Amino acid sequence: MMISKKTFLFFSFFVLVIFTMQSCLKGEFETPPAIEEPVIAEDQIVTLESVLQKMVSGQNVKLDMDKYIKAIVIADDKSGNFYKTIHVKDENSPRAIGIAIEEVEIHSHYPVGRRVFIHLKDLYIGENAGLPTLNYGFYIDAGRINLTGIPGSLLQKTLLKGKAGNPVVPVKVKISDLTPAMLNSLIQLDDVEFANAGFNTKYADNNPVNPRTVNQDLVDCNQNKIVVRTSGYADFANAFLPKQNGSIVGIYTVFNTTKQLFIRDTTDVKFDLLRCAERTGDPISIKTLRDNFANGITAIPAERYIRGVVISDLASANIHPNNLVLQDGDSGMAVRFSAAHTVPLGTEIRINVNGLSVSEFNGLVQLNNVPLGNIVIIGQGTLPTPKIVKVNQINSLDHESTLVKVVDAEITGGATYGVNTVTLKDNTGSVQLFTRTQSTFAGEAVKAGKVSVTGIVGRFNSLQFSVRNLSDIQ
Repeated sequence: MMISKKTFLFFSFFVLVIFTMQSCLKGEFETPPAIEEPVIAEDQIVTLESVLQKMVSGQNVKLDMDKYIKAIVIADDKSGNFYKTIHVKDENSPRAIGIAIEEVEIHSHYPVGRRVFIHLKDLYIGENAGLPTLNYGFYIDAGRINLTGIPGSLLQKTLLKGKAGNPVVPVKVKISDLTPAMLNSLIQLDDVEFANAGFNTKYADNNPVNPRTVNQDLVDCNQNKIVVRTSGYADFANAFLPKQNGSIVGIYTVFNTTKQLFIRDTTDVKFDLLRCAERTGDPISIKTLRDNFANGITAIPAERYIRGVVISDLASANIHPNNLVLQDGDSGMAVRFSAAHTVPLGTEIRINVNGLSVSEFNGLVQLNNVPLGNIVIIGQGTLPTPKIVKVNQINSLDHESTLVKVVDAEITGGATYGVNTVTLKDNTGSVQLFTRTQSTFAGEAVKAGKVSVTGIVGRFNSLQFSVRNLSDIQ
């Protein structure tokens, strides 16, 4: 078979291309040429410490120094948790600084570990809500100084690139030992935990319509606190907070007087230790706490914890978000935390009660002002079987803060939950059926006819009965 000249040429070219590709792929790819660091005389390099001394509170000061800072990038914008900013550590002093830049994807040129020589001539030093920041100027908006970043067109002339891959080591420190001199530094906090870690608690809210930055409280075993702030645009915004204790690395910042920590990504978080409340202490039953209170003993013995299953339903909002009701066997206790919690119905938990006391609020026996860090999530628990009682059998001594069930009853006194004052009534008596106006079912129509109702016995001066949600009414 004859082959045309055109076909032969095409075939030859195809073979040549394949051979060339194979030749290229046979060996390793060439390593990109290393960046040659700029030659800058030693007398042209100044310390960041000397630059920070030029700061004036409430002002943005132009440096006008034809000098350089020699530094290493310690945080960039790769994960999305830092926006138009990188942080660098001075190689000639202990100080670090954030640099405002009017660009995104800055990490493609200035990744963590790259050395940079910062030309100070046209830069300013100022504060962003109390945080020292190198910037390129400012504007006034509503009487407030707003800093502007280095323009992208001037970036590589202002931040001269040096060698990449330099080691970046965080400074180990305790929350209680943080000082203003450590601002913008990469720090490591050991033996810490998220106070609000629980089921479905995330770093931030990355919903596509309106991503939301969220603050999560980080505490040590002495309840010293710092906020871990995460952008809703961060790659890890939707990741769950770790429930354990451990070490965390991040950039230490402030927002006015609030101490903040920004992690670079979740590899900065290594939590694999027992939480503080899990390490020491002996169990004490809720029944013992209630019996002690009845006998006039309010203080709780040292190094104790209680354990039980949450019988209140946070999701329905028929209980204050700072409160939950915990049942252990046949005894229960109302618990009020120092802030809103996220522990759902049916969760088995442990609460460190060391140093706390039992008190009474409008007749309701409770643990008050419990730090969120005292919660230890054990897992999904088994809800106790409600005791079946007649209305006239309900009393504080036997039933307060526990699940009970009233059968062959009716709901009277109003047409809607939470709007009208309604009562639960059987042939022995009646008790108020309390519904918060903030509950998810407030305003729903009251069920007519005979019903069986499961709920929690409470007290607000007089006895109350509260359902967890409308499925408690059958």
